[in-house]
Amino acid sequence: MKRKEASFESYGSKILDNPTSARYAYIAGRDAHGASAQQPVVTQEEDYAVSVKEAVRAAYAVVRSDGSVFSLEPKRGGLSIKPNMQGEALLRALQIPFEDIEATLPRHYFNPFFTLLRQCRDAHVPDAVLLAHWKVLREADARSLLDLLNEVVRELRERWMGKELKKSLDSARRRSDKRWQSVKQAIHESFQDCSKLLAIRLDLHFHMSTELYPLAPAVSEEQMSAYLVKFERYLRDRLPLVRYVCSIEYGTQTGFHLHFLILLNGHLARDGIGVAKATGEHWKNVITQGQGRYFNCNANDYKTPVLGMIHANDPQRIDALINKAAWYLAKTDFWMRYEAAGKGLVKSIRYRKPHRGGAKRKADQIVHTAPVFDRVGAATARDSVGA
Repeated sequence: MKRKEASFESYGSKILDNPTSARYAYIAGRDAHGASAQQPVVTQEEDYAVSVKEAVRAAYAVVRSDGSVFSLEPKRGGLSIKPNMQGEALLRALQIPFEDIEATLPRHYFNPFFTLLRQCRDAHVPDAVLLAHWKVLREADARSLLDLLNEVVRELRERWMGKELKKSLDSARRRSDKRWQSVKQAIHESFQDCSKLLAIRLDLHFHMSTELYPLAPAVSEEQMSAYLVKFERYLRDRLPLVRYVCSIEYGTQTGFHLHFLILLNGHLARDGIGVAKATGEHWKNVITQGQGRYFNCNANDYKTPVLGMIHANDPQRIDALINKAAWYLAKTDFWMRYEAAGKGLVKSIRYRKPHRGGAKRKADQIVHTAPVFDRVGAATARDSVGA
């Protein structure tokens, strides 16, 4: 029993710490100099992702609290509803547009607390107008709403005490942890396979015109999967690929987003910004024939270097790669995740196997002549050190 309780404490910590996914649409436009450029647009999906997180946090805070969450207090015009801190958060959460969120983010798994809160709202306080005007209600109206809100609190706490909800929550926690461990394992294995990696973060998405906004680009799941197969083949055939991990997201406003972490042999590739740009251009112009767009994360300015060339004997850079660049691929699924396209997380095989047979040699003992990739399709033959 103590072991189970510890797992729920761990779950609570994740509720406070896990981030939400950033959901932007990119509309083609021109920059100040007249050159072609992508303009990021914040969509409702971004607000909805935050709303899901806040709903879960609010419900969790209520079930972990004791005593009354709502009471009555005298004000001008009569008695009115007085929520405590947990009550204020719960009132905001009960007013989020549950139906619109589920319609905008179809075929998604949502955190069990989000689903439970919607069930409680539908059962006890389905009148959105009543919730929106709770501050101005007095006397009989305030008492009536107070009874309904207390029913929400009662059911939340009763369900929390049961086995079914805790089982679902623990399952969600384990699933999120397993996905995160899988990403970290892929990175550590890659450094076992190659002593120097060129780390690239590339976000792939699809063109959205101003005429279509806020509707998603007309790219089906089947088309996206076909593009993904072609992109993997390109990585495998044209770059010194060691491993890649890809997280898939979808919404009706932003369409499909593919978040890639690409790990290349750092002895054969360099210039992460250039390689990422050339790879993104191939995605845009060749694979998707103009439908695709990309965002080059390597071109971003980070306070701490997290991408680019990383050596296996540099634990600080590896830690930054894992916890500041790769976290996005796994940790945001704690709140919700897209489940329609098979696995929401795609992890490649180990394309570069560790040395087998005989004594292992250090990287500086293996010398061969191989192309060095400054950018895709442009390689120069020179003496390189393999790993």
